Amino acid sequence: MSYAHPHAWIDLQSSVVFNDEGQVEGLKLRWTFDALYTGFALSGVKRDEDGNLDKTFINELAKENLTNLEDYSYFTFMDVAGEKQNFETVTEFSTDIDDGRLWLEFNLPLPEALDPKDITYSVYDPTYYIEILHKDRLIAFEGNQTAEENCSYDFTDPEPTEELISRMADLDKTETAGNGVGQFFAEKVSVTCF
Repeated sequence: MSYAHPHAWIDLQSSVVFNDEGQVEGLKLRWTFDALYTGFALSGVKRDEDGNLDKTFINELAKENLTNLEDYSYFTFMDVAGEKQNFETVTEFSTDIDDGRLWLEFNLPLPEALDPKDITYSVYDPTYYIEILHKDRLIAFEGNQTAEENCSYDFTDPEPTEELISRMADLDKTETAGNGVGQFFAEKVSVTCF
């Protein structure tokens, strides 16, 4: 029986965050998990008498997920002027449930603020176990009104080969696609500021 990759889906919203001087400080991401993952992640969670989930558990789950993702660059890969960027450890995050789906929002700070020249980034699971795509294909610019007015963005859609799509569809849920295959299924966001 074929189970096909991916096995989970995330609706993504992303923002480029600027400081007062118009430099890029990092990214803000909001992941909304699919209903199946939400059900799995929250199975057995205690609820109060009104049916509300234990907020402590949800926050601990988010903290654990972010700790695990740190070794994988939080599934976020960014270049500025052709140079690969690393992110600092995530310390600011929030999480909750909306319309029966778990969401996680977090800030990805850069080690130092950079001039907004030729920014590109992609958010993807390197193994393509999880598919991550922008929900509305909208990018926000935050933190500096001048930067917001002087920046634009563009999407490059993924173009995996038919052979790769077929290979992913034939994988069993116990098989791995290999680290790096996710980049072929990832959107690329390009930001230009003038």
